[in-house]
Amino acid sequence: MSRRFHNLKGGDRIRVYSAGKRLDTEGTFIRFLTHENEDFLYWINLHGNLNYTSLDEITVEKIRYGRWNQPRPRNHDQD
Repeated sequence: MSRRFHNLKGGDRIRVYSAGKRLDTEGTFIRFLTHENEDFLYWINLHGNLNYTSLDEITVEKIRYGRWNQPRPRNHDQD
């Protein structure tokens, strides 16, 4: 299952989308869980709330650049 999600590791920063819209602000990946043949994402949002989100209809983006809630830095050499 985790192969579909950029080899996420506990503590990685993520964004979670459903139908192309962000479900919440950024959060912290904890792990993947399986319950009754359904797969879930277990993560913490910026408010410190634990979330269990079904993997059926979501996209998980691993944040690699910048600070929380900040866009990826632009390459000004390409302007």
